[in-house]
Amino acid sequence: MELTLADYLRQHPPELDEKSIALSETTAFTTYFERDLVLVKDMIQDGLSQLGTSGDGTKIVYLTLALNGLEVTDISVLSAFPDIQRLELSQNCIKDLSAVASLRHLTYLDVSFNRLTSILDTVNSTNLIEANYSHNEIEILGDLSHHNSLTILKLASNQITEITGLQNLSRLTQLDLSNNRIECITNLHGLPLKELNLSGNSIQKIDNIESLKFLQVLDLSSNQISSMDGLQGHMFLEHINLAENDIMDLVEIEHLTDLRMLRILNLKLNPVESLSDYQLSIVYKIPQLEKLDQIRLTPQIKVTAFNLFSPSLKVKAARDHMTNVTKLTQHPTWLKFSTLTSIDEPYPMLVLCGPRGSGKGYLSKRLVGDFPDFFGMGVSHTTRQIRKDEEQGNNYSFVSRDIFLKGIETGEFLETSSEDDELFGLSSMALEQVACQGLACVVHMNLQGVLSLKNTHFEPRYVLIMPYSPKIHKERLVDKGCYSGDEISKALQDAEAYKTVNREQPGFFDVAINADSLSESYQRLKVLVMAYGGITPDSTTSSRPATQFTSTSSDVSQEANNFTCPPPHGSPVLTGGNMAKTWSRPPSTKATSRNHSAATWHGSSGCVVSGGGRRHTQALAAVAGKESIPASRPSTRGTPRPTSELGSRPTQGIVQNDSSSEETASRDSAESFTRLYSARGFSPTSDKSESTGESPVHDTASN
Repeated sequence: MELTLADYLRQHPPELDEKSIALSETTAFTTYFERDLVLVKDMIQDGLSQLGTSGDGTKIVYLTLALNGLEVTDISVLSAFPDIQRLELSQNCIKDLSAVASLRHLTYLDVSFNRLTSILDTVNSTNLIEANYSHNEIEILGDLSHHNSLTILKLASNQITEITGLQNLSRLTQLDLSNNRIECITNLHGLPLKELNLSGNSIQKIDNIESLKFLQVLDLSSNQISSMDGLQGHMFLEHINLAENDIMDLVEIEHLTDLRMLRILNLKLNPVESLSDYQLSIVYKIPQLEKLDQIRLTPQIKVTAFNLFSPSLKVKAARDHMTNVTKLTQHPTWLKFSTLTSIDEPYPMLVLCGPRGSGKGYLSKRLVGDFPDFFGMGVSHTTRQIRKDEEQGNNYSFVSRDIFLKGIETGEFLETSSEDDELFGLSSMALEQVACQGLACVVHMNLQGVLSLKNTHFEPRYVLIMPYSPKIHKERLVDKGCYSGDEISKALQDAEAYKTVNREQPGFFDVAINADSLSESYQRLKVLVMAYGGITPDSTTSSRPATQFTSTSSDVSQEANNFTCPPPHGSPVLTGGNMAKTWSRPPSTKATSRNHSAATWHGSSGCVVSGGGRRHTQALAAVAGKESIPASRPSTRGTPRPTSELGSRPTQGIVQNDSSSEETASRDSAESFTRLYSARGFSPTSDKSESTGESPVHDTASN
């Protein structure tokens, strides 16, 4: 049991002289102990512990002596105990350690919270492994090179102004110089330090630590550091504490991005902490972090950071789709031709997907040109600059960023995507302009656009147009003459993402076509399209009767089966065998289990709907402006419903299939579109479009 000061006073009452008697009792005791309290053998006996073999191996002795908190000033009696290996003299009033010189087997020394002014100058043990001189009055570090076994040295809370005398400590792994007066990190070259604590000093710059290759823990808190420069290159660094400094910019995190072993970072009470997305920015830059500012980083935080700063294409597409749907629901909507092809079969669409320079745009236009009676071009919008070989409304509808964003806000887009900070999108009006002519829509887009479109109710055929040879792909990009070297490198890198998706997600694309040779790839695409659509070479006529929807359901009268969807005057409509049925993806088990669920196309007679009877008829009636059509009531004609209010949408009309109704429908449809453009501020003839040469969001030019 350790001898406390109170116990010692009871056992050895002081003999006060006349001068001491004149003082108060407390002052007398304090004066006495500061002057004369000497460590005696009785006190030592109570502090001894841990029996073991002596350093020379000849006898059994006590190895540990702990005399903490006794406020002793004289420890000369320790010379009688040369076999002590662990000595603890913390929280005393010691000024002289000369008695420790006789302890030649000393391995551990703790003299913290004393009044020492020098370090290890009287310690002769060459076996000393750990020394604690914290909370003393040391100002200068002497030469410690003769203590080459020292591995841990603690010198916190002294008055040291410069790091010296440590150069030859070849085994020193832990150094604590916190709460001193150090202004510059020096003289640590070549030390095998793993832990370095320099907190609470006046350091302004992190330098001269590049040679500390084994550093794992670094504490530089409570200094005046404004930059993290100097921390890079320490591959074993796991823990960095820079709390209470002057770091102001998140760009300083770049100095830590190569520290693959970094797990704990503390930047509390720095100005940078007040920046927006501070935590997520650091987590994104240093994803291996486990704790930031003493807060454990959960997987949810890391996922949020990556989705914010580097979302995957799938996340981007999901966000774009959510935005488009949200904006669409904020405005009135109407039924479209593109959604009424069949109650069970989707509107036929063909999507050509590929990276830049794949040839998807060329193949799209050639396909539409060779099959004008079957396909129409869905012209997408973009904010990028028009190129010398492109035409407004033919390749893209080129618009300003403000107009594009306005289109997003008004819910005009089915899908949107981005590439090199430029926006791309397919508007619902671009698709509808093709669908109302009775044509299948052909569009081309990048991978993000496909991911976004897959979230909609449309079910196109997706064809990957991909140059298999990177060399040919690069030559094609170079030949275009509109891409810089960095853009070409990025395009080739992006092409790998398309290959990865096609390889790792079977069925994502319906088919992949090698685009090394565009002529060969077009022939394969042509055969594929004819097989999908049931198109025969002799069925490519330029005109034909309107598409007629006929229901054979028994609960709908024959008079209600004559609704037709006339295209604009002179426009072709879908033809060719079982176009709708074969074009769409295989129906689900639920759909095929119904005997009246299939829709077939009968050449020039239109699309015969043999299922969904009353529901489909009611949908057609709704388009015609009627609430419902009873089975016993003959059908009536409907006319397009004009719109005059801003933000509202027209209702498409369905009329009987004769020549007069065709002309009326074509004229009314054009007028409805014109009124819609004007009401929304996207009129192709608006002053803004004429002056800037930009195409409004709704203005997708016909091919």
